[in-house]
Amino acid sequence: MLRCDNITVKRGTRAVLRQLHFDLQAAELIAVIGPNGSGKSTLLKALTGELALARGTVELNGQSLATQMQRPQDIARWRAVLPQQSELAFNFPVIDVVMMGRSPHLAQVEQARNLEICEAALEQVDCLALKDRRYQHLSGGERQRVHLARVLAQLHEGLNSDGPALLFLDEPTANLDLKHQIQILHLARQCADRGAAVFLVLHDLQQARAYADRVLMLKAGRSVAFGKAASVLSAKRIERVFDIPVEWVHHDGDALLKIKNPNSNTTNTTT
Repeated sequence: MLRCDNITVKRGTRAVLRQLHFDLQAAELIAVIGPNGSGKSTLLKALTGELALARGTVELNGQSLATQMQRPQDIARWRAVLPQQSELAFNFPVIDVVMMGRSPHLAQVEQARNLEICEAALEQVDCLALKDRRYQHLSGGERQRVHLARVLAQLHEGLNSDGPALLFLDEPTANLDLKHQIQILHLARQCADRGAAVFLVLHDLQQARAYADRVLMLKAGRSVAFGKAASVLSAKRIERVFDIPVEWVHHDGDALLKIKNPNSNTTNTTT
């Protein structure tokens, strides 16, 4: 679905991503983690064509990203992006914001069916009751969930058929309470289980281990490790990359990340 070979991104003369190699397959969720400033969001922007590559190649479905981007209407039918922040200048009703995700499909799908798809997407993110509210009257967390509904509506065909679906999510749990964080991560996992390729930028290491098939760990623009989540997220590697002493504690089949207290024998569960 997606393949990156030796990609480097520069800001001015400074390389902010260096020689990254990885792939993302259909029916897979990859989480990208790393300290602040490690290049996570920069990588997502490079993969979606927002930032140019200084070196290397990105392929989507066997074609270069540059080639795919020449047909924006076509690629929008099966690739969707949820950035960290999505702002709107006009105070649209919520249902109209979600309907924006259906723009690539309007010529092929009847309006009544598009409305059904949008309402179903709002229901998935627990926002159906907000459909007639004005967007700018929503809280930050509600806005984030509405935009997630928009990208789910955009990818409806790919998620409900054998067609391709590629979903980029940049810190989708930001501004959300715990209930809705888990709900959004479940939705991302369900998208992958239904055949989508999901690229997810996260800060929470425990959530990355719980929901991702593979993890790409970055530090200072370089890949520290890429592979199965449990393998990449070893306590020693986390300590080295994040500069904090931790350990994994296993209880009833769950892995809990604990921060070691250097001044005592006790540990604290991360939040």
